[in-house]
Amino acid sequence: MVTSSQPLAALSRWAPLAMLAASVAIGALLSNVFPADFASSIPLTILLFGGRLALAIVDPPLGPRAGATFVAANLAVTLVGSMFNPLLSIYGFAGYVDLERYMPARLRMPAVIATALVIAAGQTGGLPGVVGLPLLYVLLAVVNVAIALMMFGRARDRERQMREREEAAVALARAHEANAELHRQLADSARERGVAEERARLSRELHDTVAQGIVGVIRQLDAIDETAMDAATRTRVERATLAARDCLVDARRAVRELAPRELSETPFPDAVQDVARTWARANRIAIEADLDEAPKTSPHEAAVLRIIQEALTNIARHASAGSVRLVLAASGEGIELVIADDGVGFDPAQPSVGLGLAGMAARIREAGGTFVIDSAPQEGCRIEVKIP
Repeated sequence: MVTSSQPLAALSRWAPLAMLAASVAIGALLSNVFPADFASSIPLTILLFGGRLALAIVDPPLGPRAGATFVAANLAVTLVGSMFNPLLSIYGFAGYVDLERYMPARLRMPAVIATALVIAAGQTGGLPGVVGLPLLYVLLAVVNVAIALMMFGRARDRERQMREREEAAVALARAHEANAELHRQLADSARERGVAEERARLSRELHDTVAQGIVGVIRQLDAIDETAMDAATRTRVERATLAARDCLVDARRAVRELAPRELSETPFPDAVQDVARTWARANRIAIEADLDEAPKTSPHEAAVLRIIQEALTNIARHASAGSVRLVLAASGEGIELVIADDGVGFDPAQPSVGLGLAGMAARIREAGGTFVIDSAPQEGCRIEVKIP
């Protein structure tokens, strides 16, 4: 497959030969016009032609040293040849192409100036012109150097712009990959959170409705006066009581299964302690967990545990805190939770505040509780939760 760079590479290989041929042909036609000795330039022209043809055919990848040697030798021979055939200055412009292909970057500036001086020698009329009209040579040299430096500067600007565009494209591609990965993580997190929230909701519903209803049925059955019943009725009541107790066992098992895994085999305070300890170790942030007055169990323990996890996650991501204090206690009104950090804080009224806080507030409202945030920039953050 031919790429767009291949025609340009072929042109840079063969165009100098065409420019050399044109220099020789025009120099021969105008040999009577210039006072220089055209015949003396023929051996040097043959040398230039042979070296350029060999380079065009083989086109080896020259290293920095070989490239600099070739450019220097080519300029030297062109300069001497221009003394006898001023029209070799046409071929001299090929030196600018050679600079881009073969000359190391650190030597391109002096090579640009040298090429401009060689071309000026031919434009002055060769050796007679340089000797007889030195001021003209100086003037042409200054003009050529100025133009060459301007072209060199524009080329450097193009290279810089291309490099910046390539770097920007790479950075954009990396940002796109990071954004896609973040979207995947957010989607996975949202899916996991949704599943966990639904399981917690079902667990609360089973506990607050089915399990409590069965407990009420059992209490009603236990309150029946057995002395007022005949044997058959007593048997039916005993069977109903046994069935109700079996249903209660199954309901409580379902509640445990649907609860967060941290609560599956661990008492509520211990589960909170494990979450705090694991978080502190993973994020290297000191945390003081006061759980002395924490309730042993609660119908809302799954929601409270999720709120603690969400609050600690937000602190690790955004607060830059050095320490955190967590207090969980049972009161006459239910559960009280306080999470405070000494981080950078924020303005809760800003619309840019993340969805995590809104999610926690919604979770508390579903449980019939209150959710209060006290924070300000550079003053840390304090979250207070009360659930009846």
